[in-house]
Amino acid sequence: MYKNKHTYTFGANFEQYKSDNLFFPASNGVYVFDSLAQFYAASDFGLLNPNVDTSAIRYNRFQYRYSALEGAEAPLQTLKVNKFDLYAQDEFQINKRFKLTYGIRAGIISFDDTGLANPTVDGQDYTDGNGNRGYKVQTGKLPDPKVLWEPRAGFNWDALGNKKLQIRGGTGIFTGRPPYVWVSNTIGNNGVLTGFIDVSGAGTLQHKFTPQTNVFIPDTPTLPSTFDIAATDDAYRFPQVWKNNLGIDHKLPYGLDCFC
Repeated sequence: MYKNKHTYTFGANFEQYKSDNLFFPASNGVYVFDSLAQFYAASDFGLLNPNVDTSAIRYNRFQYRYSALEGAEAPLQTLKVNKFDLYAQDEFQINKRFKLTYGIRAGIISFDDTGLANPTVDGQDYTDGNGNRGYKVQTGKLPDPKVLWEPRAGFNWDALGNKKLQIRGGTGIFTGRPPYVWVSNTIGNNGVLTGFIDVSGAGTLQHKFTPQTNVFIPDTPTLPSTFDIAATDDAYRFPQVWKNNLGIDHKLPYGLDCFC
């Protein structure tokens, strides 16, 4: 919209984002051997020797992570985000030599809840990072929507009036592309997506070395008794950066330009 010396710009933006992340460590099994000889004996190499009973060979440690979802479905970490932006800008041509541009952008990032709550963790009192007790964790909930304000201003000055010396600059707060992976870790580390087998010593006798590790999935999957939790505070905000710049453009003789 144009009015006298002003050029106004208004706009809106909407982005719907979805990602399916499958971070599934130890899903192919982890075998820890004390020696190469122990590995050869426990692996298919031992089958070449009919006198070796591989089922009776134990090793140091066995770990296996499996889906705890119904039907052993892949434990996808699904993240759904809606991002809304409104912005306005005024380009003010004060005179033939000086132009001032200023505006503001407001963004809101809204997360869908995951629906993957861990009743063992939710509702318990914890201590936050400042040592305050009574902190509540909600594993199935992502941060509340927050308004991210992004004001900015800039100028362009034709110092000599002949377009040979230009001084320009600007300042503003910018969010950029939000690092959604910081929040998606909450979904993958909630203690309800996967079960985990971790045995050592004599316990490894029940887990023969095999590339077909899916044979170890229990008929009735159970959740592990211990797990890692990655929770994100309801008041979390994505980081913003304050940027400033100042530049001088000078036209030199013989068609040369200098940018500083």
